Amino acid sequence: MEYLKTSQYIRARLAFQTLINLYPDSKRAADAYFAMGDSFYDEGGTENLLQAWDCYRNAIYASKGNYAAAIPRLKRIIDNYPNFSHYAEAKQLYEASQQYQQASQK
Repeated sequence: MEYLKTSQYIRARLAFQTLINLYPDSKRAADAYFAMGDSFYDEGGTENLLQAWDCYRNAIYASKGNYAAAIPRLKRIIDNYPNFSHYAEAKQLYEASQQYQQASQK
């Protein structure tokens, strides 16, 4: 998305939210949640980290198990923010995502 490439985070998030609102059950909705989370993460700051975390969780549930996309994003949070208020939950979801991903490859 062009808005993300030029760090126009608010415009990017509005576009992603529009897609989610119009097509909530599509695979694209999950992708939009991941991308929206990335925009919050890339923008930085404590509040944006919380928003990114919320988007990543929504993306995992919306994608019905797109663990391959979730794993690196969750790892980035637990590696870089050990004092994050949702650290334990992020780590648990990261570990569960890894297990589900490995099981699905068997």
